[in-house]
Amino acid sequence: MRLTDQVLTHDVSQPPDDPGIVFLSGNVDEAVAKALAAAAGKNVVLIGADIAGQCIDAGLVDEMLIHLVPILLGAGVRLFDRPGSGPIKSEPTHVTTSGQVTNLHFRVRT
Repeated sequence: MRLTDQVLTHDVSQPPDDPGIVFLSGNVDEAVAKALAAAAGKNVVLIGADIAGQCIDAGLVDEMLIHLVPILLGAGVRLFDRPGSGPIKSEPTHVTTSGQVTNLHFRVRT
């Protein structure tokens, strides 16, 4: 069985050609609720700094996995650049490495 990819977007005017992709619009609370229902007890993965930051601010994130690589890109949306937001309290759960990638696992504390 193929899982459905759900994409939160501001523009759902062009439905995807792939029936395994569903475009959602609305707020992050609604999108995460739909993703959790579709996941049926499995993990929901957030990709992208902006949406992850919105979900952290909304209290919807319980774990973070950060893939750290030795490259500084110099541009883009910063994951933890959230003006006006307070600190993100977390605790490390484990660290793994594979080649040049370091995987940092954190549990978000409320």
